[in-house]
Amino acid sequence: MRTALFTVFIALVPRVSSAEPKLNLAQVIEKAVAGPRVQMAEDDRDAASARVDEADAARYPRIKATAFATISPEIRCVDTPRLCLETQPKNFAFKFSGLYGSAQLDLTQPLYTFGKISHARSAARAGVSAQEALADEAAGDVAADAARAYWGLKLARELGGMLDDGIEEIEKAKVQFDEKPDTTIQDRQRVAVLLAEAKAQRAEATQGEAQALAGLRAVTSTPDADIDDAPLAAVDQPVPDARFVAAGAQWRPQAIAAKSGAAAGDELA
Repeated sequence: MRTALFTVFIALVPRVSSAEPKLNLAQVIEKAVAGPRVQMAEDDRDAASARVDEADAARYPRIKATAFATISPEIRCVDTPRLCLETQPKNFAFKFSGLYGSAQLDLTQPLYTFGKISHARSAARAGVSAQEALADEAAGDVAADAARAYWGLKLARELGGMLDDGIEEIEKAKVQFDEKPDTTIQDRQRVAVLLAEAKAQRAEATQGEAQALAGLRAVTSTPDADIDDAPLAAVDQPVPDARFVAAGAQWRPQAIAAKSGAAAGDELA
């Protein structure tokens, strides 16, 4: 009786779905940018910022203090005080008669380093610029991979749906051909070959969909991620002028990182 009541109670409890909601393009890119690859680049940028603080701190004075103290034992000379060849106690004993200590304070202030500190500071700031450019590059690459996975999965599913409709129409035509007595063997073979080709393309589309879904889940670091059911539509994007593209090449993250790295190397040299 208790088992039956427990089963009824379990059946009445509402089930909570643990599936992840379907993601649109913006959410896919957001999850991808928050992944470990971009985080690693941002950590490198933070490390470069810490080196800037370290280079700036070289201008300030440094203080070093050393101190120690200990108890002093009582040692007496047994022979004449001038020679003191024999002392007492001879062995260790818990007999102390005073305290001995010492303290030392060192203060160092750089006055002139022949430009070493200023060049180190410039090199550290150039290193920060390079790491920021590399972080931007990593974020851009991850966003491009996320968009490619999103549209690739959507395209694979769209092609799969189109092939399913085509296979259904071919199968209907095949049934109609089989019902007609005047259908030749060549026509039936053509329809059979067309159906086999459509099914082969459907299998390739299924494989492409699986690969695109695996790429999407890898780039978003979500094991059960999926995309929305929005229809596949063309995106209206104007083509940029070639002159602006050529002029903007110098502002690419790779170019900025290369220039900043060269500047840092020159400063350190």
